[in-house]
Amino acid sequence: MQQIEEKYGADGKKALLYLDKIKLIETQWTTGSNGPEKAYHTYYSSVQINLIGSMADLSDIIYATTMSYDELSNYENKIISMMENNSIFIGDAIDKLGVSQTFLKGIINRSSVLQIKGYKIEKVADI
Repeated sequence: MQQIEEKYGADGKKALLYLDKIKLIETQWTTGSNGPEKAYHTYYSSVQINLIGSMADLSDIIYATTMSYDELSNYENKIISMMENNSIFIGDAIDKLGVSQTFLKGIINRSSVLQIKGYKIEKVADI
């Protein structure tokens, strides 16, 4: 993490945490010069996906995955501002934002600062 942060800054750290969140990289503890630290690596050189869903759900997924970083950041900030005790129920966020569950989950899955745990949205612990 330290090497990535030194080379790429805070954005590099966020990217690494995001790749860890979506399970595209593997972590393991190693012994470094400053004691135990996490090491990251991946086995994947390509990924294949197949989807089946309603047109409404697919349009929400496509929109959530193609929105600009600024739009995503705006949604992240709105969700974080609604949180009490660092979490909010998914249903409450849907009602307050006026979006579909599929769209909200698309935003959360794309986010590097938010995650879904059970029926709640929480901040990622490392950020």
